[in-house]
Amino acid sequence: EDICRQFSLAEIEAATNNFHPDSIIGIGRYGSLYKGTIDDGTVVAVRRGRSSLGAVRELQNEVRLLCQLRHPHLVSLIGFCLVENELFVVLEYMSRWSLADFLFGIGKDYVPLSWKHRLHICIGAARGLHYLHTGAKHAVIHRHINSSNILLDEEWCCKLSDFGLSKLGPRSMSKALIRMDTRPAGTIGYVDPEYALCIW
Repeated sequence: EDICRQFSLAEIEAATNNFHPDSIIGIGRYGSLYKGTIDDGTVVAVRRGRSSLGAVRELQNEVRLLCQLRHPHLVSLIGFCLVENELFVVLEYMSRWSLADFLFGIGKDYVPLSWKHRLHICIGAARGLHYLHTGAKHAVIHRHINSSNILLDEEWCCKLSDFGLSKLGPRSMSKALIRMDTRPAGTIGYVDPEYALCIW
């Protein structure tokens, strides 16, 4: 409770204008993503998990991990709201949305990325992954790195997001890798090499 805020459903509804369709900024495997403004004026992104057990579990996993992780290249958790079988996760808002939008020309404001911006984004993503693998008490294996989960702010700083499928790994990736009792998950073509070594 000291690390992040627990919102009431009324506060979430107020922030998203009662989940108005105009507030929707994306739809993913969890459900809808809304842009909102909380009571202190902070603009946020609100993930509304579908009321399925799998979606709620993934969002709970994301909340647990992001409560423990703080880094300039990871999206910040602001708070959450749990109501019956529905979980809402409140995250920092990334105004330029995802790297995928720029790589694939999605959106009305599309402009090609300069090489300077591409390099800046690559370095930021690498720093975020390095922190996950070596900077926390236990290594964190993301399992869902792709261009849609690399978000960009107004200054082109990139932040890794979507930790629902993430797993805790060994205490250090530099130590001998252990076999993980888990199924492969994530995006084909983007599996962390360390994770691949752990499961095979």
